[in-house]
Amino acid sequence: MAEYAPRDRRGYYASLPFVGIPGGLLLASGVYVWLGSLDQAVLLDGVWRVPFLFSGVLLLVALFVRYRLHESPAFEALKAEHGIVEKRNIREVMHSSGPNLLKGIVLRIAENGNSYIYYTLTLSYLTGVIGMSPSAGSLAVVIGCIIGIPAVPVFGALSDRVGRVIVYRYACFGMMLFAAPSWWLLSLGNPLISIIVVALGVGIGIYSMLGPQVSLLPELFGNRDRYLAVAICREFSAVIAGGFAPPSVHCC
Repeated sequence: MAEYAPRDRRGYYASLPFVGIPGGLLLASGVYVWLGSLDQAVLLDGVWRVPFLFSGVLLLVALFVRYRLHESPAFEALKAEHGIVEKRNIREVMHSSGPNLLKGIVLRIAENGNSYIYYTLTLSYLTGVIGMSPSAGSLAVVIGCIIGIPAVPVFGALSDRVGRVIVYRYACFGMMLFAAPSWWLLSLGNPLISIIVVALGVGIGIYSMLGPQVSLLPELFGNRDRYLAVAICREFSAVIAGGFAPPSVHCC
């Protein structure tokens, strides 16, 4: 999408596929809320298998879409100019784009690390320490995802107007300023306040970084390296952020 899009609208168009992240989480959270509302005997009798069966349908749809995709005009132009474009391995990409790989990983850690915190730690804290109902946490995520669906393209489009780095920088500063008061508010144990805090942390905090990120990362690399390089940035950062982010808390 980043390579298909016009340069002045790249942030907006590149962000559109990533609406699938809050959309998918919204769907998953909604299914979880539905399962939680069922009688325990009905749930264990076999209804719990239904989401897994539906995931198989989604997999077939994803495969159908993937096999109908074509290379972007930018990559086809590169191929026409240089003939067959050789496959690049990790060593070659690290040699040609090492500093930008490091930048991409660090940028991604800011967004992905906060994702782990708000999707796991906060919900665990509310249920395990505060003693709040698990449905409150699920509702907060649902609301956050509803906010996030329009937020991703809005912040992507904003990056077209004022710049990717500026939007990303202010989004990171916003999350830093939000951290201390958000945890104090969560400690109050008020369900309504907790839902608002988590919903804002997810819907605005996380997705204000994701919106510009998805066009910023490909722009760090050339057409020859962009696929492998962006994959390295996204996946290595997820390992680091997920490994160091506290996954849960328990009552003493």
